[in-house]
Amino acid sequence: MLEELSSIFDWFRELCGDRIQWEDKKLITGLARVGRARAVVIAFNPEQTPHPEAAFRKGIRMVKLAEKLGCPVLIVVGAKGERSPGKPSHDLIHFAEELFKSLLSAEVPVYSLSLGGKLGEIERLMLKAARPVELKELEKALLLERGERIC
Repeated sequence: MLEELSSIFDWFRELCGDRIQWEDKKLITGLARVGRARAVVIAFNPEQTPHPEAAFRKGIRMVKLAEKLGCPVLIVVGAKGERSPGKPSHDLIHFAEELFKSLLSAEVPVYSLSLGGKLGEIERLMLKAARPVELKELEKALLLERGERIC
């Protein structure tokens, strides 16, 4: 997933940890730049991970960071990889719903970028909180929200 993010953005700095207990790679989060535009990125990793609840807490932390910086949030979904079989657990759904609520109430724009891979149930949920954007239009969309300024 990090390789895919590096190919999308001109610059990407991963931010790790939920600041409570763990780091989990279910969500890859960080700061990114594409052209002159900047965004806080929350990217969904399709692989099974040991502490996905920590990843969703990290996602909520990233939404708060985006609000503090005044930068849009970009949700990246559809990465290539093997999805976990079956439905997500009740606990995992609960944590995903908390992130979804955070995205819906964000005081900054929330965009989504699909990489074309198969989407899981939670990724489809997150898309409902965001405006879709095409890769070729990414910089333009992010800059328009800021009135052509860099955040």
